[in-house]
Amino acid sequence: AKVGDAAKKAGYGFAWHNHDFEFKKLADGSVPQDHILSSAPDVSWEMDVAWVVRGGDDPLPWIEKHGKRISAVHVKDMAKPGEGLDEDGWSDVGHGTIDWAGLIKVLRAKSAAQYYVMEQDNPNDIERFARRSIAAAKTY
Repeated sequence: AKVGDAAKKAGYGFAWHNHDFEFKKLADGSVPQDHILSSAPDVSWEMDVAWVVRGGDDPLPWIEKHGKRISAVHVKDMAKPGEGLDEDGWSDVGHGTIDWAGLIKVLRAKSAAQYYVMEQDNPNDIERFARRSIAAAKTY
């Protein structure tokens, strides 16, 4: 919240980018991402959907609850079981396990996202990743 305030005073936006560990339940059953969002109500969220899923959570309830705070979305896919082992379990967008066609519809309707950042954390072929992911995204 303090960093967000400083960024705002300097004329910049500021958003929290999540990873999987923000969705791992704490001893009391709460989720760190809830603590982050509730303690910094003026900070927007750069939602990395694949990290939400990898953290063991469903992105849809998070989009429903916090959609108006989502300013950017990381469009990243997770490989099917046994695939993408040399890419840390990631996949080209649209070729993995995340329902991006459905999620994009929900995000467009329920979020304030201005940016959709396509990524893959460890591609073994960047050109293939870009070509296949862009082709898939054009169908959404």
